[in-house]
Amino acid sequence: MLIEPNAGMAERQRTRLRDAPLPCHWTTFDQLAADPVCGVLLAHEVLDALAVERISWDGTLWRRQQVTLHEAAAAQPSLRLEPGEPLQPQELAQLEPLGLLPPGQQRGAGWSTELHPEQTPWLQSAAAALASGVLLVIDYAHEAWRYYAPQRSNGTLMAYRQQQASDDPLQEPGHWDLTAHLCLESLEQAAAAAGWLPLGQRRQGEALLALGLAQRLHGLQQQSGVGLDALLARREALLRLVDPHTLGDFRWVAFLRSDPDAHQTPPDHDTLYLQDPPLIGD
Repeated sequence: MLIEPNAGMAERQRTRLRDAPLPCHWTTFDQLAADPVCGVLLAHEVLDALAVERISWDGTLWRRQQVTLHEAAAAQPSLRLEPGEPLQPQELAQLEPLGLLPPGQQRGAGWSTELHPEQTPWLQSAAAALASGVLLVIDYAHEAWRYYAPQRSNGTLMAYRQQQASDDPLQEPGHWDLTAHLCLESLEQAAAAAGWLPLGQRRQGEALLALGLAQRLHGLQQQSGVGLDALLARREALLRLVDPHTLGDFRWVAFLRSDPDAHQTPPDHDTLYLQDPPLIGD
């Protein structure tokens, strides 16, 4: 089953997967919540597309950033991110476990980053869709000490279009995809609030090697009837999946949704089971 809230994207998926060897069905969290299933829910680069809130330190207060429209007689109108209302005490309390209180001398005025308020609602919807099972989140993510490091003065919010990246999220609004990395501690807190139990996390390189990628690479040497150029291209593509400077730094983060009547005990926090998952609904 596929969960795609965007109707246009769902139609593109139907076209792309029309001849897929496995049957594909589209559903929604609301439909699944009415009749929860047992299975595995895979969220591959999903949470990084959720809306984030930008905050900035003005030297005295933490403020939520807002988008403002600037108009000038001699120039085209433009959008800018500027400091808005200060954060309220209950919002400031959320910054302390992330290491943002006190701000510290290394974070000067204008230091900006992101918070992830949409994670908890999404994780609650995901939990309601599963009677029991596993959620596997695959995304770029950092520990809080890296995510909110003083030298990361502009956060992680980026715009992407046709394999190009930009640190200006407001250029050509609607024509660029916006993304922000995940903070592991924020994700874990939001998951716990939604009723998920942690199973652990690994970098993609570690996960794929545990699943046999090294044997797959070795097997390329045994292939016959394939040109050297093609074999080298396949090898390069596989190595990119584990290269820590490219896709190998993806995080695989697993959570358990257990049947409260089954009295299941979750594994150790740093144990991540990497097995061939059933399709959600199987």
